[in-house]
Amino acid sequence: MKFFEKVLAAKNAKVAEGSFDYVDFEEGFGDEKLVALAHKAGANVVRSHHKFDGPVRNLKAKLRELAKSGDVAKVAFMPRNLGDVAKVFAEDLGDVPRVVCAMGAQGFATRALASRFGSLWTYASVGGLGSIGHITPYELVRDFRFRSVSQSAALYGVTGWPLEKTRSPELHNAAFANEDEDAVMVPFPAKTAKEAFAFMKAMGMRGMAVTIPHKFAIMPLLDKIDKFAQKVGAVNTVVCEKGKYVGYNTDVEGFAEALSSFAGTLSGKSAALLGDGGAAQAVKVALKTLGVKFKVFHRATPPQGYDILVNATPVDPIPDYKFTGRELVYDLRYVPEVTPLMARAAKAGCRVENGFSMLRAQARGQQRHFVV
Repeated sequence: MKFFEKVLAAKNAKVAEGSFDYVDFEEGFGDEKLVALAHKAGANVVRSHHKFDGPVRNLKAKLRELAKSGDVAKVAFMPRNLGDVAKVFAEDLGDVPRVVCAMGAQGFATRALASRFGSLWTYASVGGLGSIGHITPYELVRDFRFRSVSQSAALYGVTGWPLEKTRSPELHNAAFANEDEDAVMVPFPAKTAKEAFAFMKAMGMRGMAVTIPHKFAIMPLLDKIDKFAQKVGAVNTVVCEKGKYVGYNTDVEGFAEALSSFAGTLSGKSAALLGDGGAAQAVKVALKTLGVKFKVFHRATPPQGYDILVNATPVDPIPDYKFTGRELVYDLRYVPEVTPLMARAAKAGCRVENGFSMLRAQARGQQRHFVV
């Protein structure tokens, strides 16, 4: 407390005038004299409460309690699930000047959409705090349109698990900006498709991009599946159309475009498809459409001799495979930019590419469904 007394005294004496406008005191820290000293120095007092084991019961009452000894009430909590996050947006929080934040990756929407429930500001950092949901101020403004969309902007999301890093918001939000659409996409990791779908509905989202591992499990939850998505057997796009939730698949066109650009002439080429999950279903249809003969290797290592190796799993599934240097290797993952599979293949002399080109192509297809 002596530190704050010294700093505030210096500000009051104009030694540090203009250096800050707010001081943040945790609940229970300091006394009325310290608050009075802050006010005398021209600083507003933020009174904070942090909870790391779930949501705050009766959040409205907690904010009101904190405001009694400060100018702004701040609550940050670690959500147990996406339901805890959705409740923040649904709850009447009153008229107390406030900042509310759900920590961690699942709580990111409360940062990107802070104005929707009356937060005066949000928090970002220059790096190193990703585990509690921070991104850089630049990313918040550039990738999530923090300063350019309204409080009632159309909301879209991208989900999967663990969804440690996704560039879908970057692509879609840039497209929304180019079309001058008042819309924004945010990521929300969900352990199950059921949890993701419930969050989509609770938040009133118009659309959702679906990635590993929910492309199968999301299907029974929807009101309708597009005929092509039924044929593929997987959904990567959900759109709310007149109150009905409809599933589409744009992965096929995305992969076909990306592979054709990467591999060039595909006539006569053969492919080994690694994995048989939701993403692999789209790859199968695309390869058939492109006239590429292929075989699926699920938890098995292919023999040498295939022209193209396509990885549709979240790992390097063939650590014992010996590359000849002639294979073309396409890994649907794009984080990291050079995956372990790609690194091994490139070292052997193979041409390699990650899945960002597919992401870009399938995102264009999603935009056609999102913006109508």
